[in-house]
Amino acid sequence: MARNTIVSPSGNQFNIGGGQLSGNGANLFHSFERFGLNQGQIANFLSNPQIQNILGRVVGGDPSVINGLIRVSGGNSNLFLVNPAGIVFGPNASLNVPASFMATTATGIGFGNHWLNAIGSADYTNLNGNPNAFAFAVNQPGAIVNAGNLAVGSGQSLALIGGTVLNTGQLSTPDGQITILAVPGQNLVRLSQPGSLLSLEISPLASVSSPSSSPTPYPCKSSFPRPTPDWRKSDECNWCNRQPRWHDSSSRSHAQSAYYRGNCDRIRHDQHLRSNGGNGSGIGHSGGGCEWQHQCLWG
Repeated sequence: MARNTIVSPSGNQFNIGGGQLSGNGANLFHSFERFGLNQGQIANFLSNPQIQNILGRVVGGDPSVINGLIRVSGGNSNLFLVNPAGIVFGPNASLNVPASFMATTATGIGFGNHWLNAIGSADYTNLNGNPNAFAFAVNQPGAIVNAGNLAVGSGQSLALIGGTVLNTGQLSTPDGQITILAVPGQNLVRLSQPGSLLSLEISPLASVSSPSSSPTPYPCKSSFPRPTPDWRKSDECNWCNRQPRWHDSSSRSHAQSAYYRGNCDRIRHDQHLRSNGGNGSGIGHSGGGCEWQHQCLWG
């Protein structure tokens, strides 16, 4: 039975349940409008012994700023966090997961010949097995920044796969594997040994020729609500290639060098990584403390 993702706040913890199951019941899928954590907050993904992989995709178009703890409880599931708009792990970010963890800005995740697109509907029934392909169907894929302490257990995998990846924090996995991979736009990353990150193959996305095995192109501006304030000459602005730039002096060293300007520039003024805490966090709902200014650049 299809179920929506259910986020239940309990103090400083967000318990994440519900979601959609694959046909064999081994993969659990969550969709979030936005996903972010302030210092001291916990995102707790509820699992069970039958779930092998949990995939959480962020579909709202805003980068995820995570300055708290991500946890999986109730099972030994791998966790995949997918946000094409970008992912930032702040200095207080950490993991408590029983298996492997991957953060990616891919626009599509492949399961054999079937795809989970980062935005839009999906045929979850056919998304069985382990993720074995990651499509970056934009010219400038989103960035990943880690300034935190991300660790997984012995023998597990820890992966950051995005268009640009900057690590100023710590990554650790005893006797496991750490993968940091920057992928150019319009490329496909395949795991040549499905279920592991021991061997990666990168090829042009155009080489995926069969319609049944191709990811859907990432939606452009018609699929997003038009932001405010005014967009001038919006038809000349490539909304698909927008990238965030960080304009907060306290966090610039963590994020600014990894974010770059596309044809559309989204300028964010917020408090996510200020030393005195901040607002603007939340999972699936809007937080306070963030002011967004959009500028359309051309020429």
